[in-house]
Amino acid sequence: MIKHDLIEQVGGIERARGIVEGAPDNTATHVAVCKQNHYYRLDNGCEQTYWNGGFKDWMDSTIEESWEIFYNFKFAYVLDDLRTAIAEYDNPQLCIDCGSSDLHKGGEIKKPKMCFKCYAAMTGFTLIGDQLIEDDELAEIKTGHRIDKQLESDDCTDIRNHLSPSTRVVDL
Repeated sequence: MIKHDLIEQVGGIERARGIVEGAPDNTATHVAVCKQNHYYRLDNGCEQTYWNGGFKDWMDSTIEESWEIFYNFKFAYVLDDLRTAIAEYDNPQLCIDCGSSDLHKGGEIKKPKMCFKCYAAMTGFTLIGDQLIEDDELAEIKTGHRIDKQLESDDCTDIRNHLSPSTRVVDL
């Protein structure tokens, strides 16, 4: 799943890169973002440690499960999610709206990447099966009759101009 909002939550792409690059090593699993970032390593119940920047070493932690990090810190993130978000930001391979990997190959879409279905919706179409149907036409299909738009070029108010020639008009 794509995590575009994660980049925004941490304060932008440069801040996200700084958090990931500031991790003491690749074994860190979580970070609590504060004035000084707190890095944690949680190993599925085996070893729970935090990085002590002063000692430059991993120390025993009282936090045993990831939910405790999220409970205790307002801005806590899973480092793998941040790494994924940065990779997707740098080289997006998924639709920015729905996360689909079936990207639209049209030359008119450069960035951001979108799948065919989302692009169709953005441009006023709906994808049904493998056919694109205009949203206006789809509304007519759903209502079961044609939805006539008022003709702007028709400024004639005389009803006789709108009747069949074989219709008799009688003035009362």
